[in-house]
Amino acid sequence: MVTPALLDHSPQARADAGFQKSAFRIDWKARQARCPQGRTSTGWFPARQHGRDAIVVPFARTGCHACPAQDRCTT
Repeated sequence: MVTPALLDHSPQARADAGFQKSAFRIDWKARQARCPQGRTSTGWFPARQHGRDAIVVPFARTGCHACPAQDRCTT
């Protein structure tokens, strides 16, 4: 996930199906994000993307691959 959350152009948002970026909860103090299924992010990395400051928030691949809701998750 990349923040700040810009307009959501994910396949889920376009189809109005699955988990859009807005379904993820950001804890700015703890520098973590929580997915709609309750998994917590594994990192918090300031970055520059498309000329703008952003934060890249990855999730563990193992947790995501095992998640029964993976097909509904944002890419």
